[in-house]
Amino acid sequence: MSPKSIPPQEIEGTPDWQHQAVFRRNTLPARSYHIPETSLLLNGQWEFSYTSCPEESPQPGDEDVPEDNWGTIEVPGHWQLQGHGRPHYTNTVFPIPVCPPFAPTDNPTGVYRRTFNVPSTWDASAQLRLRFDGVDSAYHIYVNGALVGYAEGSRNASEFDVTDFVKHDAPNDLFVKVYQWSSATYIEDQDQWWLSGIFRDVHLLAFPKTDRIDDWFLRTDLDAKYENATLQATVDVTASKSDSLKITLKELAKNGGAVITTKDAPVKSGDTKIDLDLAVSNPKKWTAETPYLYQVEITLGAHTIQQNIGFRKVELKGGLIRVNGVPIRIYGVNRHEHHPKFGRAVPLDFIKRDLLLMKTHNINSLRCSHYPPHPKLFDMCDELGLWVMDEADLETHGFYDCIARPLDIPEEWDYEERKKQTFPPAGKYTSQNPDWKEAYVDRMVQLVQRDKNHSSIIMWSLGNEAFYGDNHKAMETSTP
Repeated sequence: MSPKSIPPQEIEGTPDWQHQAVFRRNTLPARSYHIPETSLLLNGQWEFSYTSCPEESPQPGDEDVPEDNWGTIEVPGHWQLQGHGRPHYTNTVFPIPVCPPFAPTDNPTGVYRRTFNVPSTWDASAQLRLRFDGVDSAYHIYVNGALVGYAEGSRNASEFDVTDFVKHDAPNDLFVKVYQWSSATYIEDQDQWWLSGIFRDVHLLAFPKTDRIDDWFLRTDLDAKYENATLQATVDVTASKSDSLKITLKELAKNGGAVITTKDAPVKSGDTKIDLDLAVSNPKKWTAETPYLYQVEITLGAHTIQQNIGFRKVELKGGLIRVNGVPIRIYGVNRHEHHPKFGRAVPLDFIKRDLLLMKTHNINSLRCSHYPPHPKLFDMCDELGLWVMDEADLETHGFYDCIARPLDIPEEWDYEERKKQTFPPAGKYTSQNPDWKEAYVDRMVQLVQRDKNHSSIIMWSLGNEAFYGDNHKAMETSTP
């Protein structure tokens, strides 16, 4: 049984946010980042109520909550930076009493609510989804008083099918209960400021009910001379009738938009996956110095998506990372997603300024430390030209302190001796603990599935400082 389907009674009444086996309920499979034209951005001012624990927080439909218990808050944003609670910085020490997988019962809780209307121009039969691109640390969502689902993974997106919950002819009530701490806190112990709330975009999305593109995975391969290329496409579909899937490769609009090649594949009712290869004669190659991009257009019936792609081949040969057959030299930095005023709710123009500043100073690569950044960062890296290591939202180094303090480690011990004495017992908390395996794997799946189509990403990281163990090994084999 998958964690997202565990009924409450099977975990002995433990709240979702207290159980490491429950990290998702009723979320849709992770997919490539794409916001369709039929989307409604729900950012802006929401109503907000802050309490010291979940039990004291308002419930959907509560009629007796005094109005003075509600204020307003900006989304995206953090409640600690808007007058509720305090920012908290730690490096290796956990910010909560350590008793995994349990979070403290004194667990500050923020309740967000707002209304929205489904645009009248949208197809009444469309599949409707709510998408949250970043919420710290865990949350339940309700639509019109009904529980829709639950998610953890602060820097990972979650998408919920709300088709059956939403009214098309009246305002809809959206209610989100966010918990500052959860079982996920034990595997999100990054060296950072602890900041809570809905800190990335929230969208209502409409997709065709059937005959739609659900996901796509584009790979580029080059021949032995690194001249001619093959564009390999795997497209996940929902198909209710016989049709044709069409893939078109063309220049970007700024480069004239000319069609280079196109290919069709038949689709039968019930098909879920279509593989298609396109031969491409001597395309311009993508590197961090020559970030040349093309556009891929995928069409099934009335549904079309577009994805920019660069032709490049990454190999490890002779102990060197080679791109298009040429060894690359990396001049890189770690990059935290942080703004002095807005925390991790970083404006896109600030992100681009960061990247341009890096390029100006001959920095050609970055590591997304220590979690997936805003998804649009990779569009910028593809366009500007940067080598990227994308990193899973996973770190557990606080358990080192739990082991090291009681040992009273002598100052003369070098790093290797400290590692020998402390890493194995620290790893037993989570990385070597099978109870955490599925939560670990989920974080790798979320990372790769969201970002898999970006030319700038040449390395994937399993996370940071987490005492490599069996659960990391499971992460390595969890993605294509």
